[in-house]
Amino acid sequence: MTESQVMHENEFSIDSYRLKEINEICRDVKTMFRDWHDFVSESIALTITWWKDPQSAMNIGYEWFPHYTDEMKAEMKELMKQGNQYKKFQEDMKAHNKEYGISLTPRVVNFEDREPSHYRIDSLRLQWIQEIADEIDLYPSIEIFFDEALDLMITWWKRPADAVTKFYEMWPHMTEKQKELFKEKHPETYYKFEQQAQAYHEQKRNQEEKSKETIKQEPITNKITKELERDVIDDRKTGVMKEIIQQPPSLSESYSESEVIARDAEDAVRTLCAQLNDTSSTISELSLEKKITELSDAKMDQDSNIHGKLPYDEYPIIWAFYSRFFPVKVVVSVLADMIADNNGEMVEYDQLREKAYTVALGLSESIKDYEDKWRRKRNVKISAGLPQRPIDERYLSPRKRLEKMNKFNSSKDRFQNHFIGMSEETWNKKQNSKPDQKSIENKKPTKNENGIAYFDGALNAMGLANFVVEKVGEKNGHQYKIKVGLTPKGAEFYQKRNSVLVNYMDRRGHVDVALFPSESTFIRKNIIPKFSLEEMFVSKIEKELKGKTLGAREIDSAFVTVVIDWLQKEEEKDVKNPWYSTIKGIRSDESLITPWRVATMGRLSEMGIVNWIIERKTGSSQFSLHTPTEEPPKITTN
Repeated sequence: MTESQVMHENEFSIDSYRLKEINEICRDVKTMFRDWHDFVSESIALTITWWKDPQSAMNIGYEWFPHYTDEMKAEMKELMKQGNQYKKFQEDMKAHNKEYGISLTPRVVNFEDREPSHYRIDSLRLQWIQEIADEIDLYPSIEIFFDEALDLMITWWKRPADAVTKFYEMWPHMTEKQKELFKEKHPETYYKFEQQAQAYHEQKRNQEEKSKETIKQEPITNKITKELERDVIDDRKTGVMKEIIQQPPSLSESYSESEVIARDAEDAVRTLCAQLNDTSSTISELSLEKKITELSDAKMDQDSNIHGKLPYDEYPIIWAFYSRFFPVKVVVSVLADMIADNNGEMVEYDQLREKAYTVALGLSESIKDYEDKWRRKRNVKISAGLPQRPIDERYLSPRKRLEKMNKFNSSKDRFQNHFIGMSEETWNKKQNSKPDQKSIENKKPTKNENGIAYFDGALNAMGLANFVVEKVGEKNGHQYKIKVGLTPKGAEFYQKRNSVLVNYMDRRGHVDVALFPSESTFIRKNIIPKFSLEEMFVSKIEKELKGKTLGAREIDSAFVTVVIDWLQKEEEKDVKNPWYSTIKGIRSDESLITPWRVATMGRLSEMGIVNWIIERKTGSSQFSLHTPTEEPPKITTN
């Protein structure tokens, strides 16, 4: 993996490239960080503080200054050279550090080459991060907050001049409180930085528009190819395949890597959406012919062959990182398309992962273009959960390009792992592993009573797809190949038309709602009840919001009472839910509820069950029950 990936709702892994840079910082800056874990903790803490309490963050900056490298101090001096602002900063720093007993000549800290492991954010910090992500568009999710905070700090300590660009990126999202403090402390630097940030974003917009225009200019042969592809698509029912004569683009045509990715993604969406009607008819026929069936739970025979569908781990909540249902609908639609082409037979899982990601990428490109153009707030966006768009690498330095590509690849990993399923390699490792002491202590189930490793991902969790395996080798334990097919519920969900997909050929993702009412009704009746605690959350919301509006904190309190009720019901059972020990942590730490509430309310808003409003002045979220109409509500900002 190339970037941080959430392992559970508060666990993150750090890729080897960034871990190497962090360890280099810890070694080179001999007075500040003991090890990589210390660096990550301090980086996350400072970023949280900057958004929650800017004055305290500035004080931390004073305390960190004696540890700064010569390059960092030189960059600060350059940024603050007008009106002796740098000299004033030094005076303020010395006064603060003298008052609080902070030495200007810190002692050397012994570096420890700590073994790499997942980084766990404690529940209180996780709650603060979620609150920031709720209010600041710069961070669509906890994952992105973690990535951005870590990247900013690595860049600032390793390459101070490059960090300025990251500060420019942050500028439009900064709060009035942050800007007023900046202006009060260093007015001349503030106005200079504001001007430079505005110029940066104007140049960035111009480059993006130029890139989009370039992508739109397709060679004539490419357009001909697409028309011929549509002829083949239309002939699925008859089974007649027409010969396609393709001419390669002119040798004079030059495309960047991002343009090629974007073109392939757009073509994949067009192909999928052009054959929606044919696919739907085929899936109906396959269902009637009983070629789409529910499979029994997997069991292993004496030869280690596994028969039946891979299990899900019975987590009683829809995982917080299955943040919306629309990405799930996209993946189900791609799977249905592949099943229809394969006469109802299961398809190679790796092929689904790639094809579904490519389609999601194409949708992300068109939907996010529309959202950016109209500056839609996060409570209005329907692109939540879709992967990051391709970057235009032509204007980037090699180091910047590597950084951007790492994030792009990380986005791909997250989409595939969350909305499609864990990789075949990861599941095989899980199946061949033996329980370690850490997993036993954390009480996280990894296999069912039949010794079959749980298969993670939204499709399996929601019962929309069957995942089966075939043993193919004995290298490093038994190795299995995964295939996937629709369940009857998955086929039924696919048959519910989707507002984005049915309108794509005409409107290119320029729609206001992600789901039609029929899809939302299906989800409410067939998916949410599969998760016992999630069902209780939703029922509580439907009851509590009748005739009134509640804020995020009030809903958190309501959810805590729901969890306590769920725990009490589990305690009355002879066999408890395998996640009982994890969920009961809410009794000692109620802040654990925040990511659950954020995910659940986001999905209910997407479904049109609740209205979600973000107050303009405070940035706080307010929720009310939506009265059903012909279409889900158009979410607004006060």
